[in-house]
Amino acid sequence: MRSVLFGALLAFAAGLSALMAETAWLPLVAGIVGADGTSIQAVLSAFFVGNAIGAWTLGRGAEGRVAAGASPMHEFTRLLGGATVGIVLSLLAVPVGRVLIPRISSGDAGITHTALSLAFACVVFAPATIFMGGAFAVLGRGLLARSPQKEDRKPSRLLAGLQAWNTAGGVAGALLTTFGLLPFLGVRMTLLAAAIVAGGAALLAWRLQQSEWPAGRPASPRGTEDGRGTHPVRAAFLYAAGAAGTAAIFFEIGAIRVLTAAFDGTASAFGTVVAAQLVGGACGAAFGRIVSPRPSRLPLAFALAAVGLALGAYGLGATGQLLEFFGATSPAGDRAAEIMTALILVAPPAALTAFLFVSVLGVTADDPESLARVVSFSSAGAAAAPLLAGLVLLPVFGTPAPLMGGVAALGLGAVLTGFAHGDRPRRVWAVLRLPLALSVVALGIGWASRSPARLFPWVRDPDDRRIFVRDAADGVIAVEESTRGARRLRTGSRFLDGGDESRFGERRQGCIPLLLHPAPHRVLVLGVGTGSTLGAIAEDPDVADVEAVELSGEVLTFLSLFSRANDGVLSRPNVHLRRADARAFVRGAAISSAKFDVAVGDLFHPQRSGAGGLYTREHFAAIRAALAPGGIFVQWVPLHELSPDAFASLTATFLDVFEQSEAFLGYFNVQGPVLGLVGANVATAGGSGADALVVDGDDLIVRLRSERMRQFLAGTLLDQPEELFGGFVADKDTLKRLAGEAPVATDDRPSIERLAAKSGGGQPFATLERVLDEGERAALPLRLRGDEGAAKLAAITRYRTAVVASLRGQIAQDRGDYADARNFYQAGLAADDRFTVNRIQLERLP
Repeated sequence: MRSVLFGALLAFAAGLSALMAETAWLPLVAGIVGADGTSIQAVLSAFFVGNAIGAWTLGRGAEGRVAAGASPMHEFTRLLGGATVGIVLSLLAVPVGRVLIPRISSGDAGITHTALSLAFACVVFAPATIFMGGAFAVLGRGLLARSPQKEDRKPSRLLAGLQAWNTAGGVAGALLTTFGLLPFLGVRMTLLAAAIVAGGAALLAWRLQQSEWPAGRPASPRGTEDGRGTHPVRAAFLYAAGAAGTAAIFFEIGAIRVLTAAFDGTASAFGTVVAAQLVGGACGAAFGRIVSPRPSRLPLAFALAAVGLALGAYGLGATGQLLEFFGATSPAGDRAAEIMTALILVAPPAALTAFLFVSVLGVTADDPESLARVVSFSSAGAAAAPLLAGLVLLPVFGTPAPLMGGVAALGLGAVLTGFAHGDRPRRVWAVLRLPLALSVVALGIGWASRSPARLFPWVRDPDDRRIFVRDAADGVIAVEESTRGARRLRTGSRFLDGGDESRFGERRQGCIPLLLHPAPHRVLVLGVGTGSTLGAIAEDPDVADVEAVELSGEVLTFLSLFSRANDGVLSRPNVHLRRADARAFVRGAAISSAKFDVAVGDLFHPQRSGAGGLYTREHFAAIRAALAPGGIFVQWVPLHELSPDAFASLTATFLDVFEQSEAFLGYFNVQGPVLGLVGANVATAGGSGADALVVDGDDLIVRLRSERMRQFLAGTLLDQPEELFGGFVADKDTLKRLAGEAPVATDDRPSIERLAAKSGGGQPFATLERVLDEGERAALPLRLRGDEGAAKLAAITRYRTAVVASLRGQIAQDRGDYADARNFYQAGLAADDRFTVNRIQLERLP
């Protein structure tokens, strides 16, 4: 009994450390190689590649020695000790990758970059995962060798219980890391914590070796002797284990895509789905302790699991209804709704594949090296699934393909286990008749779930129509059209990513950075979306070259559908579209000799998974290195999606890289205020850069009067300096006050995602109000000469006062405080009646 208890404890610790490490490794490696769809699939595959190699090499050898009488605790100590060292060593590969990969790859998505991602991830993961791969087999073989010969201790039941504890440790590791360690300790400390857990398990095993299971204790490997030794495991069962592993990961990939899209890709979405998958795995393994099918029943078990997986795929279409049923109005309530939805939809199919895995373990337990072999084949199947999905299934067929692939894999497992029962066709047919029929039914159910409209029923106006949907490797996006013919781009359940109706503001986001630089010739644009911002930049007569980087290849395919919004940007000869991860591309640009005069970071939803990496010190530093001397960078941020704390951290991070900074509002309404943080590359300009961001107003006015510039700025209202500087809201000192003592976001601790996730709730204007309070008295960064210039500067200052009054009036009006709103609008009119918004708003007041 004590041996079983300690075995369960060690299995739990091994699963805990493995998932802690995996959950931390994924953002760490993705931050270096990029986060495009195929690269992420390659990174997922690398984890299982290491496990498969480790189980087949170290695991088989260790299991054989345990079966021959060696202490399982001695072997387990060596394996977990190696994993501990491997986890620590993985941290050393990261700085090497940061130096080498930008010199090998530009970050452009493609098969070459995917291969590089897989290779680098294997280098990072292999030292630890190879040792982890054999740990379960050693524990299982040790318990089998020492378990009493009783019916209630059949191999399958004992191994199922061990797997349940191992998976339960994985559940704890995924949840602890996603919701606790990563947000508060960061990647490096989380990996060190995983190493401590693995090291603690190794130390406990070493102590048990001294007291409970000393080396040399007699062991009697089970099996049926036939003069040649124990019966070796049939290859068909190994392949069936590989099919179960493939099916599990195929379904996980499909579920992650469907649920994270419905959850709007929040930073916790991935961990939530993985945890739900592991919960199901633990339950399935525990069920295997109660029910252990005979070998002749395995084909039927695989076929029934195929039906269950197909029903699970069909059930993913109910994601929207479940979220609505569990709906909540607070961020914490939203997380709870997501967790419950993931458990209902993901756990049952995961339980089925886990049950199959432990069933194959029990059937093959007679072979003294069978456990490691089964683990190796299962891990190999799990490693193949992300590569097949990322390189073939998702790009060609979309999300339903891996779901159908999982069903087909289990059907194949039914056939394989059926053929393992003899060479006589009649016997094989008798075993396979019902499983084959069930497998066909499962494929039919899976086929019925193939529609993207079923899997992604995003919330939209009932009068809108979806004119195009693209479901491919980089995700699922849709184009919607209103009754007025206005098109919108959607990449999630609630978030819109631009369209015809937002053209005015997005064009201003492209024009403002160019007006702040005296001679913008070469421009970098990070994030394309519908192309409105990019189209505005490309029209500037002074801009000769624009490099536009977009993570999603599917977004780029939609640009032609938004030609009205982006002014036909695809036909612009000075635009070069690059499908790449922005972070990977910028690191490559930072070491290039060709520098940019202006860089523009489009608006990224900060609470989405991975977006925090676009607001870190390392990313901003790489952008600064990619700028020419005196070049400027403008990062647009959505104030309505950031709490004051989150904005403070973002501002502190920006100031940590760009000592000379300021901020402008893109346009003047409070429903979706967008603020541009502006930083100058002054260090390489050869001076302190005290006036780096002060615009020469006389030169600007001359530029604005040219006919080419007036055509360029048509429809933006920016052809007058009043409109540009009316949106000025913060200088460097103001930004320092706004940042306060907030933490600087880093790649190790991207605090923006965590803080932005708390931004929902009852104060939608809190961040904008704080910006206005702190920056209202900041001096305009504008230099005008002579008395006429002084008068012009005073007039622009009054215009800015009118803009700020209008914003405060809109906030008061939205809150129902009409008296204050009236006072603000009247004060704005008194300051400058040229800003006519105040008059219009006054007329609309009740």
